[in-house]
Amino acid sequence: MPTFSPELLVGRVFEIPESYDARVGDHMVTMYYFEHLDVRDSRIEFVDREGALFHIRWTGTVEDNCASDDPRPNPSVEIIADFAARLESESLLDR
Repeated sequence: MPTFSPELLVGRVFEIPESYDARVGDHMVTMYYFEHLDVRDSRIEFVDREGALFHIRWTGTVEDNCASDDPRPNPSVEIIADFAARLESESLLDR
């Protein structure tokens, strides 16, 4: 079995158009925005890596349940953050 290389994630973009995955039977992408809501049109970009930290940019849209009669489009979200990654078979990635 090939070994996973974290370096392969840098520069990769994952697009998830719908939060709910019928094959899995669960929501794959949610966030807390007044309540847990699906994030649609998710785009998760692995921008860079420093040791165990990945610099990630996540964008998408959520349904605004607080304004059901509001004609404006659903709010867009943008999260720029650092995440520490850990594989189940290893400790933190090659610090």
